[in-house]
Amino acid sequence: MFIKAKIIFAGLSTTTTPKIALIQDTLQKSGLDTEIVSITKYPEQRNKQTNFPINQKRTIFKVAMGVIQATRAIIHLAAQNSKQSICYAINPPSGLIALMLKILKGTPYLYETHEIFCGFKNEIYGGRKRHLWYRIEKLIIKNSTHFIATDEFRLRFLRRYYKINQTKSSFYLYNTTLASTSSTQEYEPQRGTVSYCGGIYPDRMIDTIIKAFGLSTKANQLVLAGTYDPAYKNELERLIRSIRLDGKVHFTGIIPNPAIRKAMAESEVTIAIYARDCTNNRLCSPNKFFDAIATNTQIITTKSPLAKQLLIGNKFGDICEPLNEHTLATKIDQALDRTRHSKDLNINGINNRYLWDTESKKLERAIKDLSS
Repeated sequence: MFIKAKIIFAGLSTTTTPKIALIQDTLQKSGLDTEIVSITKYPEQRNKQTNFPINQKRTIFKVAMGVIQATRAIIHLAAQNSKQSICYAINPPSGLIALMLKILKGTPYLYETHEIFCGFKNEIYGGRKRHLWYRIEKLIIKNSTHFIATDEFRLRFLRRYYKINQTKSSFYLYNTTLASTSSTQEYEPQRGTVSYCGGIYPDRMIDTIIKAFGLSTKANQLVLAGTYDPAYKNELERLIRSIRLDGKVHFTGIIPNPAIRKAMAESEVTIAIYARDCTNNRLCSPNKFFDAIATNTQIITTKSPLAKQLLIGNKFGDICEPLNEHTLATKIDQALDRTRHSKDLNINGINNRYLWDTESKKLERAIKDLSS
């Protein structure tokens, strides 16, 4: 019988990953005393005592500080460990910490991967390091009690990629929300407003979104809601000036997740497109779909199995194919032509089907199975 649970997270921020709070809530409802242990890019006030920030800019210092902070996290977890503890690890670095804790203390862990790290193009996971992380994540999955992905298509892909034995317990947890925050109830969309909600980085094709907005005949405002890479923002601002969109494109900078959701709800259409040459992006981050459902906002995104299932099956968005600014501009105009509230997503049952209340039952069953 487990009485304690440690959620171990390694990533940009716990505040920009709302699923962590949902997992914590579910574990607490299962009767577990739950603590979040996080390794994040910058210091956080939330769970300050168990937050181990990297807070470095140069790669060599990031790696060194990452090792130091991971070691501190292991020491903290080992000191707090008991035979009635269990861990829920998210992403490879935290999975590695959970694996070390299992070796040292015998603590079982569930492992969830929010991303497909073999497809990342960055200094930590990409290039020559990709094969190393392949071996590490495969080992993490092998030693976990349960392997979890964020949708059925990613789960299927990763099971094949890592050659996971069919007997391994695995399931998927959509990145859904607690309840509907439909803009028909809370926010009024601004006519002609288009949004992008998320990290503003080159492989998210923000330049294509800006060009498409400039070509659109019906859009009058573009809101880019989320954190950004300063160098890339400068590049985008030069593009904005060159096509005379000054005053029409707005960067919010880093804002809390509820504020990002509000920006989405206040737009008539939101866009989430991804570069084709990145495996992770090609299969699409699922959370944007569920945010769009919850805020009753039309979404235009890249073609993927999940997009086809959710968008075409439920008729609340569109797929941009082929992926270029001219096609995207046409899709934006078509979306803005449609009456925003011509369909009630709650009536169609989409919100009830894709809410955390439904998804959390999978996690509750896994914890119950482990406890028995």
